[in-house]
Amino acid sequence: DNPTVTSRGKIDRFEYEIHALERQLAHFRVLIRQVVAAPQTYGINSVDCDSLRLMVGYVPIDLLPLSSIANVVTNVMTPALTRTGHPQALDTYLVLQVVDELKPISLEFASNDIRDQVAVTLARLLAGLK
Repeated sequence: DNPTVTSRGKIDRFEYEIHALERQLAHFRVLIRQVVAAPQTYGINSVDCDSLRLMVGYVPIDLLPLSSIANVVTNVMTPALTRTGHPQALDTYLVLQVVDELKPISLEFASNDIRDQVAVTLARLLAGLK
């Protein structure tokens, strides 16, 4: 089943056109995200952006100010980790206790080295706030 040169050329052209369309779609998604993030800039009511949000899977980012982090700990099994985590991978988890929150936030990292780097960085940043 060797494709002929003509057949291969058609496939190459088709793939090129698909990639061009994907690049255009990515560009439009960037524009849609900009509109959804700040609709008033474009004279659009926020409630009118619901269909656009669905198109791009827009999820607003919740920011956690450093000042709201009460504690950072490692090697602790939280109730959430007990339910969904893997106790044998405990050294890849970082636990954040947030001020005025009863339940801590558990974050899983790809390795304990990455987790340690994040923990040290957060500890330094939090020490700088005091």
